[in-house]
Parts: sequence; C-alpha cells; structure tokens
Amino acid sequence: MARHAVILAGGLVAAVAALATTATPASAHATGGLPATNWRSAVTAVRPDNGVLQARVTDLGNHIELRAAPGHEVIIEGYAGEPYLRFDATGGVDENTRSPATYLNRTSTLPGTPTPKSYDPNAAPQWTRVASGHLWRWHDHRAHHMAGDTGGHEWIVPVLVDGHQGVIAGRITYVDAPAPLLPIAAGAVALALALLVDRAQRVTLMFTGLACVAIVLLVGIARFGTGGPFHDAAGILYALIAIVGALGAAVFAARRPASWSPSALLGGLAVLVAGGLTFVGWITHSQLPATLPGALARVIVAVFIGAGAGCVASGVRRLRPVVPAASPTP
Repeated sequence: MARHAVILAGGLVAAVAALATTATPASAHATGGLPATNWRSAVTAVRPDNGVLQARVTDLGNHIELRAAPGHEVIIEGYAGEPYLRFDATGGVDENTRSPATYLNRTSTLPGTPTPKSYDPNAAPQWTRVASGHLWRWHDHRAHHMAGDTGGHEWIVPVLVDGHQGVIAGRITYVDAPAPLLPIAAGAVALALALLVDRAQRVTLMFTGLACVAIVLLVGIARFGTGGPFHDAAGILYALIAIVGALGAAVFAARRPASWSPSALLGGLAVLVAGGLTFVGWITHSQLPATLPGALARVIVAVFIGAGAGCVASGVRRLRPVVPAASPTP
C-alpha cells in the first residue's frame, strides 16, 4: 500500500507541474505555440490585381505570406510608410534593418517600451537578405487581432510594385465557437466508459484506444501552420505525453494484470492533463491550430478530459487498503 501511495503522490505532483507549465504556452501568442482564437483574418483584395502578387494570411493571423512574380520589384511599407521588405526582381527578399517595423514585428505583441532610436523610418534603408526566391512570410500587427480590439475591422498593408502604389487589404472577423453540445456528450460517454474500468483487460483496451486518438491529435497539430513540423513545439510535446502515458498504461496493465489500478491512475492523469486540460480552450474557440476538422478536434479534447477523469477515479477507487482477514481463534 505504501508503494501505491507513493505512486499516487507522484502522479498528483506531475499533474500540478504539468498544469503550471501549461499556463504560459496556452496564453502566449507565438512562442509557446499558436493558441485557439475566435478571430479570423483573411486577405480580401490585392492591388494591382494583375497576377504579380499572391497574398494570404496564415497561422491564425500570425503571418502574411506574399509571393511576387519574377521580374517585378515589390516593396512592403512599414508602419510609418518606410521601406520595410523588398522582393528583388531577380529573386531574394531583403529586410530593412533601420525600419521600425523590423523591430516591432519581432514579437506578436507590441513592446511596452519606445522603439530604439536606431530604428528610424526616415533613415536610408539598410537591406539585409533574409530569404532567396520570391516567397516570404512575416508577422505584421496590422493583419491580426490585437489585445484591446473590440470588434472586427479592415486592415491594409501598403506596397509598391515596380514603383507603383498598391495594397494588400484584408479583414479581421469575429467567429464565435459552435455550441459545445457534441463535445459535452462525447466527454460524458468517455467518462461513463472509463468508470467501468475495473480490470486489466479493460485498462489495456481503454488506453490503447486513447493512444490512437492522441496520435490523430499529434498529426493534426504537426501538420498545421507554415513554420515546419515544430512550429508548435508545446502542442506537439503535450500530444506526445498523452501518447506515451496512454501506451505506458496499456502495456503495464497487460504485463501486470494484478496491478492495473496504478496504470489507470497515472495513465488517466497523463491523458487528462496533457491531452485534455492543455487544449481545453479549443472547445470554446472557433479557430484552432490544427488541420483537423473543428468538430473532431473539440470531441478529441472532450474525450481526453472525460476518459482521463474516469480512469483516475477508477484507479483511486481500487487503491483502498485491503483489511486482512482475522486469524481463526484456536
């Protein structure tokens, strides 16, 4: 029984630690992974409309992606109208290191301190090559929802195409999340099934299924966005924790059937925290950082919460001390 108590305490400590470390990435806008949001940003017009420019908003509004046709020089203007980015006609993208936009766009939120004087919109441009080819993505505060904004609005990024004025225009729109009836129902069913876990075979079956679901979640997160497979390192890490926790619980219960309750407890904690509570904001937001259909992604999170909580309860229920039978009186 002492060993069970140690296992329970360790699991609870791990859960608290996971929740503490989850709070920062979940609230961060870029560094800890893309959070779910109810704001949608999209390009609505590109001028001149002659096929030279192809623009779109990616990563839940975090980046503008622009492709310029070869043979045309394109200048993206910064917040004060200064040259900010330059698409060379022969290929290559340059950034003006004197532009205040270069400093301001390094983070997803505007800094609370004044822009250093070395970033001067009136200074002669100092170009630094940042990419080859004719495609580049950059963070632009004009194209995403900012803290304090109370509603959707139009946005414009001025450009110069071969010396002629143009714009990339777009709109930020509020899109409310659907009613969470389906996730609630899925979570309730998962909770009811997990509460029926009372032997090793059911533990193995339950967590094998949860591991498969966690793999779907991992693939959906890893394939989202334009920053490569590790653009959302935090989300990928938590999905991996859910996979490892579920598979570990299934294997341990299969190999040691008599000790299935610690497997249910610890596996349930891993699934509940890493796969469920970490992504609970997906249930209440419409724009999700995953390639999965929104309804499926919300159901997955709800299943992790329900099944994880039920498995924890089932494991704790079987950790009660067993009172030895009294010795027969001679």
